[in-house]
Amino acid sequence: MIYANILVPYDGSDHAEKALEAAAAFAAEGDVKVRLLTVTYPADVDPGLYYDGGGMGPDPVQVELDQELNKSAQQKALTQLKEVAAAHLADVPADHITYDVRMLPVVPDAIVEYAREKHCDLIIMGRHSKKGILDFLGSTAKSVMRKTDLPVLTVE
Repeated sequence: MIYANILVPYDGSDHAEKALEAAAAFAAEGDVKVRLLTVTYPADVDPGLYYDGGGMGPDPVQVELDQELNKSAQQKALTQLKEVAAAHLADVPADHITYDVRMLPVVPDAIVEYAREKHCDLIIMGRHSKKGILDFLGSTAKSVMRKTDLPVLTVE
């Protein structure tokens, strides 16, 4: 098997579920690790500046609220990843699946960085463009393909 460490970015779309099905087919061929990644956006940090007697700084209450929102979003995304894996990767041994959630504002950068960190050798991702045949790759898939030297299999 050429590919042993596959990354599947998951965004909840039907196209991403088809990418999971493709990953399951690769995993059926042998000892293949499947890494599921969801990238969530951090809560907007509205500086909510206040006057503290000498300088302006972020509102500590807002910072704490944003941290709690981020933690909640990450937990929800992790739960969703595990549910979708149970549905689409049932034949893949549980110890061959990893689940990760990254919180970064630029999704393609997060995908490429994660693939590099985890030494992935293939990225399988859904594509869905709203522009039709003239631009059949979605902007995320296109950006990932431009930013990595790994093979990227897109499915629709």
